[in-house]
Amino acid sequence: MEYHESGVSFKRKRKLVQEVHSLLDVEFRDGTLLIPLLEINNLTEAIFRNLVALEIETAQHGYDVASYVLFMSDLLSMPEDVTFLSQKDIIIHNLGSDEEVSQLFKGVRIHAPSNMKLEQHMRNLYCQLEKHHGSQWNRWGAWLKHRHFSNPWLFVALLAAVVILFFTVLQGVYAAISSKHH
Repeated sequence: MEYHESGVSFKRKRKLVQEVHSLLDVEFRDGTLLIPLLEINNLTEAIFRNLVALEIETAQHGYDVASYVLFMSDLLSMPEDVTFLSQKDIIIHNLGSDEEVSQLFKGVRIHAPSNMKLEQHMRNLYCQLEKHHGSQWNRWGAWLKHRHFSNPWLFVALLAAVVILFFTVLQGVYAAISSKHH
């Protein structure tokens, strides 16, 4: 997943029982993309297609669902992306494979108008994600974390090595200073 490689964390957005649940309630906060649970079954594609068609017919009310579908189709462009979000408990599906979920969103995306203007919330979300993704510092930090510090013991070992190096240099400085005074 492209955003994950630049340090974006993905978490399921949890709601209290009394709060209203909306799939559109996606947030990007402090490098973490919070996405509400999406349960996918054999009716999901038809529901999304019908809602997108309804939005096209009543364009004056906006394109909230179509914006969400476009966003999710970008996130789920590969079956591995579906697997990743399933492991994070963001997606639950009972389709035959992760490939089918990816294809479902690609299929619904085709029916969204190509000249459709994303709703403000989704435009802001894309801008925040792209800004984070475009930062070289975030990419380097994520690369170090994913490649070298995936095991916490590697970080502890690096920290110990830095401390030992510091004290070795400090000992050398003291030895040089004390030999100068004798």
